[in-house]
Amino acid sequence: MSRLLPILTERLELRALRLEDAAPLFHHVYGDPEVMRWVAGGTLPDVAASEAAVQRFMAHQRAHGYSWWAVLERATGELVGDAGLYSYEDRGPLVELGYTFARRAWGKGYATEAATATLDAAFGPLGLDRVTAVVRPENGASQRVLENAGMERDGRTTYFGAEHLRFVATRATWRRRP
Repeated sequence: MSRLLPILTERLELRALRLEDAAPLFHHVYGDPEVMRWVAGGTLPDVAASEAAVQRFMAHQRAHGYSWWAVLERATGELVGDAGLYSYEDRGPLVELGYTFARRAWGKGYATEAATATLDAAFGPLGLDRVTAVVRPENGASQRVLENAGMERDGRTTYFGAEHLRFVATRATWRRRP
């Protein structure tokens, strides 16, 4: 698909989404209200909605060279979520970093690992100058992920109608944290 993908980290593989990913993503991620409580738009209603979302993400990948990507555990090959880059608020021109993981993948450091790998790709092969991320003020875990991935707080913003904290990383200032 792309010379960029797959992206391999110590424990994860980030690869382009495929239509066959829609059902497992729905059952473990997009259809789980606990997982989706922080995601704009919330829980998807059924597998068909998950398929439509995956098709949008695949089209975004073709158009821009990046999108939300499937995240698999390398040890098991299991699909555990998505992570990557997308047009901010579905329209750009800003590029946002995001991730969503199945509950069984929580607490393992996967979000930080995927976010850091995504920033490596953004400022490396993709040649982006700036990446933004947004998180609800109540979502402390995601704030820690972004800070641990090397993003800096940059005030507040309204994102899809709700207040969010904004985080930013730039090619000039971002340094991968140990």
